[in-house]
Amino acid sequence: MDTVVAGALIHDVSKLAEFDGMAETPVYNLLGHPYYGIYVVAAVDLPVELAHIVLSHTSRTPVEPATIEAELIRRADEVAAAAIRSQATDDLRTV
Repeated sequence: MDTVVAGALIHDVSKLAEFDGMAETPVYNLLGHPYYGIYVVAAVDLPVELAHIVLSHTSRTPVEPATIEAELIRRADEVAAAAIRSQATDDLRTV
């Protein structure tokens, strides 16, 4: 459970470096958050299991989740993204 909680907290850690206000940065355009995220995780010496969660939580990489913890984070992230897209679509319909 500790790995799932930690993975949930850090899987998008590099999003902080991807945007400056609303503008995309070179990290976003050239690397993307899963790749820069594993750099951040490694830089602070977090366990490789957490780096795997960061790398495999999105389809932006070819790396598939290899642990149950990574699979849980990936699916939770997909659900959260779908909810955000749904809300954006609903907002457009009510304008």
